[in-house]
Amino acid sequence: MTQTPPLAKPPGYREPGLPVQKPPEPLGKGNLPPSFYTEEEKRRGCCFRCCCCLFIFIILLTLFFISFGGFLYLWYEPRAPLFSLKSFQVNEFNITSTADGPTLHSKMSASLEFKNANTNIRMVYDRIALSWYSDDIASGELGQDTVPGFVQEPNNVRVAKFSMKGNLPLDGSSVKKVTDRIRAKSLMTHVEVRTGIGMVLSGLKIGTVEVKLACEASSLKHIQEGAMPKCKVFVFRLINIY
Repeated sequence: MTQTPPLAKPPGYREPGLPVQKPPEPLGKGNLPPSFYTEEEKRRGCCFRCCCCLFIFIILLTLFFISFGGFLYLWYEPRAPLFSLKSFQVNEFNITSTADGPTLHSKMSASLEFKNANTNIRMVYDRIALSWYSDDIASGELGQDTVPGFVQEPNNVRVAKFSMKGNLPLDGSSVKKVTDRIRAKSLMTHVEVRTGIGMVLSGLKIGTVEVKLACEASSLKHIQEGAMPKCKVFVFRLINIY
């Protein structure tokens, strides 16, 4: 008797009762072991983590300084110091002939008043320089005087005095104009003051700011009558921090 060969199994045939085997999942990039990453990818990840840490540190540091500054402001209640031109007097203004030619002899005196209205803050002033100018004269500057800097205690008023003499040579073209304006008391002059101002909090100096006091020009007549010129204060860059 001839044995009939078994029929061929169709494609995809599965024996009943056998467990289903899932095909292996492809390895994704995130599942790769560390040894499979390139050196460039490792450095990129390290730099990203460092940048995140640095950014967080900067934010925390900024918040700390803002909080600390707010605490100092509420505790000390700082007020800006006030300084103004208290007096300004021209004592001499005449022209004489010398071996070097016509010379303008001048003499003036001035005083500045400094007020510190703070109750817990001392003010520190650098060297104070007062310059005297006249736009009616070609050379411009008539003279300069300086006083040493000082430390001003809280709730204190202090006066700094200045005096100067000048011997300014004049060119022939300006002698008549200057002479006529001196006689008419219409010669215009003005002063400027420059210094640096800082604060001391609990023995710590926190900074110095460059400050200029610029006063408008006044005629000799107005000065002799006792009229005080109007002045403005200009604040410039921070000089240093301790």
